[in-house]
Amino acid sequence: MVKLEKGKLLIAEPSMDDNYFFKSIIMIMHHNKDESIGLIINKKTNTLLGQLIDDIDQDFPVYIGGPVATNSIHYIHTVKEIKNSNHISGDFYWGGDFNSIKNLIKNGLLNKKNICFFIGYSGWGKNQLHYEISKKDWILKDNDLSWDKAFLRSDKLWPSFINQMSEKYAIWANMPDNPELN
Repeated sequence: MVKLEKGKLLIAEPSMDDNYFFKSIIMIMHHNKDESIGLIINKKTNTLLGQLIDDIDQDFPVYIGGPVATNSIHYIHTVKEIKNSNHISGDFYWGGDFNSIKNLIKNGLLNKKNICFFIGYSGWGKNQLHYEISKKDWILKDNDLSWDKAFLRSDKLWPSFINQMSEKYAIWANMPDNPELN
């Protein structure tokens, strides 16, 4: 059994009908006995970062991180040297000094191949996420993603994971977002 800890992935069960979490994949950024925090990594918006932050003119896409604090911006990157960033797992880091982020963007050292931005986050209180996993709302998986697979092809991520599951999930992989419109 996979242990719940930072860096792990939560894959929404196909039958989940929550608007935020339907067909979502969440990377756990932080986990302890009192709380869990994650970001939905496969739901890109039509908003660009420059529309939210005046002094950034690059066309970075913005993802929905989750339903909590939707007035906040979070970011995952691969640059371990960014001051105050937190190692998640593998090459993934979360947060860090935002002035450093802006300077690295302006100097061309951060781009879509090494940083991704999110509006809001997903959060759970004490034992809440354990409970949701136990009632099979989420499939917990080790994170073996590369940056390219996680963010450059994020729209294909959920069906890809569902196809890797047992045969009982196979029919769900190509399910439309709204089956009533099919």
